[in-house]
Amino acid sequence: MNISHKIINASGVKTVLYNWGYAVQVNKNISGLVISSESIPIAIAIWRENKKIISVILLYVENNYRRKGIGSLLLKVMKMHFGNQKAIMEYSDNSYNLTIMNKFFSTNGYRPRIEAIQYCVDFIGLYNIIKNKVKCLNEPNVLIKKHCHLSNYEIEQLKKEESTYNELYPYFLPKTIYTNDCSFYLSDGNIVHGWCIADNKEANKLFIHALFIKPQYRNKKYGLIILKHLLHKFSMNNNVNQLAFFVNSQNRKVLSVLELIESRKGIKTSKSYNYIVEFN
Repeated sequence: MNISHKIINASGVKTVLYNWGYAVQVNKNISGLVISSESIPIAIAIWRENKKIISVILLYVENNYRRKGIGSLLLKVMKMHFGNQKAIMEYSDNSYNLTIMNKFFSTNGYRPRIEAIQYCVDFIGLYNIIKNKVKCLNEPNVLIKKHCHLSNYEIEQLKKEESTYNELYPYFLPKTIYTNDCSFYLSDGNIVHGWCIADNKEANKLFIHALFIKPQYRNKKYGLIILKHLLHKFSMNNNVNQLAFFVNSQNRKVLSVLELIESRKGIKTSKSYNYIVEFN
């Protein structure tokens, strides 16, 4: 992880700027991370309180705004707004007010695919989930339906599922032996999906993985099929060591599942979105 520089602003909030994003430490309880990429048109913002994930934002960049340095501009503006303790608290509480940032997003080609996912974990590992689904307009010029060969099983699965294009569905990985542990899957059923794991044994580390679906395979609900495969695999993984291997991308069982998906479904794995993030 390449650190460009550290900033202590006037309010005393420490900001660490990375080559792909930045992290802010408001105090010992509140910390945040923003990830952006010019090559893959999504940006992610994650906020944690007392080492628990409290909110996640996933943004999608409109096609005509890509490859223009907007990601870098986004980081600068978010740093300016989130570099203030009051603003951090505003975006981290249950009201999750995005009024200030929405103006910037709308004028610079960003539209939220996830407005807010907020959850807290109690001491016996039960989840209290508050989720908001946000529908948005179809991306132009990429939703042209093309012939694609599906197995009978996949066709039946598609018939059973309701239309979920441009909606987010969090999938929570069941774990019976963990407490204070946050894991979830994200999917819009069409363009991108990913998952995030924060192991209670490594409470200061966060792992994010995202897959980007090729245009000709979009709007066919492959995201949901992929998540079912992953959920089945990971739900059988109740070993702390195995989970740690997965976090470090060393679990060959998991990778073999991804490789199968990539070869059969036109899905490509974004290696640039494999992060292990350490907060101070």
